[in-house]
Amino acid sequence: MGGAYSNSTFTNLWIEHSKCGMWLDGPFDKLTISNVRIRNQQADGINFHRQVTNSTVTQSFFRNTGDDALAMWNEGGGGFNTFSFNRVEIPVLANGIAIYGGESNVVTDNYVADQQAEGGGVHVGNRFPGSKPISGTTVIARNVIVRAGSQDYYNSWNFGTGALWFYALDAEMTGAINVEDNSFIDSNYEPIHFIGSSVTNVTLNRNQIIGAGTYAMEIRCAGAVTISNTTAIGLGHGGILNCRTDFAITDGGGNGSWTTQPPVCPDPYPTPIYVSVASSEPEQLSAVPTSK
Repeated sequence: MGGAYSNSTFTNLWIEHSKCGMWLDGPFDKLTISNVRIRNQQADGINFHRQVTNSTVTQSFFRNTGDDALAMWNEGGGGFNTFSFNRVEIPVLANGIAIYGGESNVVTDNYVADQQAEGGGVHVGNRFPGSKPISGTTVIARNVIVRAGSQDYYNSWNFGTGALWFYALDAEMTGAINVEDNSFIDSNYEPIHFIGSSVTNVTLNRNQIIGAGTYAMEIRCAGAVTISNTTAIGLGHGGILNCRTDFAITDGGGNGSWTTQPPVCPDPYPTPIYVSVASSEPEQLSAVPTSK
């Protein structure tokens, strides 16, 4: 499915074995997609591309996509879009959910698991030609991100990509980003990752990290973050990998010891260690559709 669909609704669709489930080119406004099942795609599940505004994907299921399962590619602008209460499993390439530029987009109450290569579970980036930089207030909240993050061979990075990662590639990232009430479970490398030129104005609050192969956070750019009430257990190597001197971390309290440990910058990059923790996966969100 492709095209521009203002003031429209797609619901109760099952799409398999195509290139992209839905590649939707704006400008358009107020599209709602719900209760769709998209599996076994060569590329994206759904991509909101080019000046899409006030549109939503909710209560839907994505499995085995060959690129981002859900993406907002804000080429030329766009924003105020929402991905909520979706279930994403085994995206083979790229990210479970991605925001590429745009204004005040929202990713909430999703379950993302078992992302495979060249990306992470949820991604926010100033990337790709024509994308307008992140602006307004971007919200990443109440998501459960499980076994996500990968070693990015495409970029020849000899380190892991985070389960949630921020990439200021084409422009510095200065728009407000609120990361709240998320659970990061058994991250393949680090749950939270900053990379690129500069990422500022990020706030982490009331998040839970349960198991990570390397560190709770990895920093490879300039920038700033404020961290409050974000706990971490089962870390393979420690609290923070920080290879920069120009990234400011403000400890808002309630985080435990991982934010107070001295940061490290190991060379070579360590092999992940998976620590058994005495905590099971939180109950899945009742409104998230289950795999069939």
